Amino acid sequence: MAGLPEAVAYRALRTTVRFIETGGARLAWRSFGEGQPIVLCTRFRGTMASWDPAFLDVLARQGCRVILFDPAGLGYSEGRRRYNPIEMVDDVRNLLDGLGLDRVALLGWSLGGMVAQAALTTLSPRLSHLALIGTAPPGPCRSAAQQLFFDLAAAPEGDERAQLAIAFDPSSERSRRAARRSMQRLARWDTTGMVPVPPAWAAAQLGDEPRNPIFPAPEVRDAMLRCRQPVLCLCGARDIGFPAENWQAISACNAGIDVRCLPDAGNAPHHQYPRWSAHMIGRLLLRDPA
Repeated sequence: MAGLPEAVAYRALRTTVRFIETGGARLAWRSFGEGQPIVLCTRFRGTMASWDPAFLDVLARQGCRVILFDPAGLGYSEGRRRYNPIEMVDDVRNLLDGLGLDRVALLGWSLGGMVAQAALTTLSPRLSHLALIGTAPPGPCRSAAQQLFFDLAAAPEGDERAQLAIAFDPSSERSRRAARRSMQRLARWDTTGMVPVPPAWAAAQLGDEPRNPIFPAPEVRDAMLRCRQPVLCLCGARDIGFPAENWQAISACNAGIDVRCLPDAGNAPHHQYPRWSAHMIGRLLLRDPA
């Protein structure tokens, strides 16, 4: 379940980077598959090339049109870069407007999960479902992130030790094997001409020590408590940045939020368990709004 054959010719890797001028930015995006549009908001320091192609291919086979994009000013996109989740909703809105999309599912990972939740405050009528991976709920949390997460925030691009510590569980042989396979798949992306997210800039936006709440947004918390869209939250039991137990309180107040915690996984459970994660999102898309 943790890995897929490396000889596979992943469809995701054959997609073409396209651009759309919208909202004062030039957003880069890719798309493949047919069916329910699902827009993916990437992680902290992430780009379109941060998504495991094994996960993306299985997701597309769930009857999805998978749409990736780089936030303004990052990766292949141009414009003013920012890491404020509330402000980054503008990128989602501009992408939907530019592509003429409505009633889409939104999938957010890490920072992108906060963006996806924030989108409920202004884009709720245009969202059918919400899938969240390795992220924090808005408001005070039961457990803060570990200091190691902040210490590794500015690690050089491609630092495998940092990737292993954040995205997987270094203490688990199964997780380490999954990490090696996932990193091999990620290395197959063609990133020619892409500008990596500046590590020092990203770390400065995050800060240098844990804080609680990490996502202080009362209006977003209210939206999550009231939302009628089906929500799936995939967490890693060993996530050092976004502890899984923080979802217990908010999910207890909204029965539409389905929280699943994956064993010996870190911030990228969908890279450790690509098939299972994609199938769970496929099942989410079959649920009707409350």
